[in-house]
Amino acid sequence: MFNSILKWSTKDTKERKESTLKLLKCLHYAKIPQSSLTNYVLAQDIVMQDKELLTIIEGLIGEDKKKILQRLKKQMSTTAPPSDKNGGIGDGNSPLHNYVIVTGGRLYDQFTAQIQVLNHKDQTWKELTRLPSTLCHHSVAVVGNVLYVAGGEDTAIAGVKGLSSLWAFYPMKNEWETLPDMIQGRAHFCMSAQEQCLVVVGGKSSNVIRNSVEKFSILTKKWEFAAVLKQPRYSHAGSSYKHDLYVSGGVVRKSSTQDMLKYNIATNHWVAVAKMKCARSCHTMAAVRDRIYVFGGENETQGVIQHVSTAIECYTPQCDQWHKVAQKTISQCDKESACTELDGLVYLVGGCKTNVTDHRIDTASYNPESDTWATQPKLPRRLRGAACAVLALK
Repeated sequence: MFNSILKWSTKDTKERKESTLKLLKCLHYAKIPQSSLTNYVLAQDIVMQDKELLTIIEGLIGEDKKKILQRLKKQMSTTAPPSDKNGGIGDGNSPLHNYVIVTGGRLYDQFTAQIQVLNHKDQTWKELTRLPSTLCHHSVAVVGNVLYVAGGEDTAIAGVKGLSSLWAFYPMKNEWETLPDMIQGRAHFCMSAQEQCLVVVGGKSSNVIRNSVEKFSILTKKWEFAAVLKQPRYSHAGSSYKHDLYVSGGVVRKSSTQDMLKYNIATNHWVAVAKMKCARSCHTMAAVRDRIYVFGGENETQGVIQHVSTAIECYTPQCDQWHKVAQKTISQCDKESACTELDGLVYLVGGCKTNVTDHRIDTASYNPESDTWATQPKLPRRLRGAACAVLALK
C-alpha cells in the first residue's frame, strides 16, 4: 500500500503532495517490518520532510534504529539540492560534456534512490538527482539525452514482485516524467534503445521467470508485446550494436547459459548466434566500436554458484566468433556490476563477489584497444545491482 501511494503521487507530484501525506498518515506502520521502515520507508524524501510521519515511525523503531533516523535527519538538513538545472556539474554557461552516471542499486541491506555522476575534474562522484523510488536490478537507456528508467525492485524483501514502472529524466530541466507502465512487471532484465523504441527482454517477478519481450514507442508512448524468447531467462545482459539488440547469458532452467541471441526490431525476429565460451549470469555487456564485450558474472548450475572460468570475452558480429581477452586484473570478475561505454572506454562500477555481502566500492575503466585497465574514483559507498548510462551535462 505504501508503494502504491508513492506511485500514485508521482503522476502529479505538486498537486497530490497534500493528499499523499494524508494517505500515508492513515497507514498502519506497525505492520511493516522494522528493517523495511528504516531501510526503505525512511529513505523517501516525503517521509523525512514531514515531522508528524517521522514521529509516528520513530515510536515504532528500536534505539539502534533511532540512531539511523537521527543520522538521516542530519543528512537531510545539511544536504542541499542541486542549485541549478545542471545538477551541480559545471555552471549554467558551461558547454555540454558526456558523463558516466550510476542509478540506484543496493547498499548492503537497503536500496538507494541516488543518481550519481562521475566528475572527472575533481575525481569524485556527486549526486545529480534522485530516482522517484529506491531501485535495484532495474534497467536504463538513453535516447536523445533523456534517461529512461524501467522496472526493478524497490525493496530488499525476498520474493518481491518486479516493478512495471517507466520514468523519464530530462537533465536540462532537472525534471522527471511518469510514463505508461510496462505490460508486465520485471526485474533482473535488460533494456535497450532501438530506433526510437525501448525494448525490454525477459527478467523475473517474484518466482515468475519471463520470456516476454516488450517494445515502448517513445513517439506514441505505448507499449506492445514483441517476439518472445524461446526460453524464459533472467540475470542476462544486453547491448545494442548497429540495428540489432544482442542478449547474452542469463539463468535458464536454474542454470547459467552460454547463449547469445540477436533481435532485429524491423523484422521482430530472434536469431541464435555463436555461444559464449563460458556460461554466465549476473554479468555486464558493452559494445565498443565493432565488438561486444562481456565482463564477469557467475556460473550457476542448479543452485550451485561458481566463479566464471573466463572473466572477459569478446564477440565479433562480422564473423560471429567469440574470443578470450587477456585478464589484466582479477577485480573485474565481479557480478552485479554496472557498466557503460564512454569515448571508447568501458566503465565498470561497483558489484560484488559470489558472497553477495562483499560489495564493491571500486570503479574501473577498460580500454579494449590496449587491453588495459585504469582505476577511477571510488564510489562514496559500496554498491551492487545498479545501472549505468552516459548523459550530456553542463
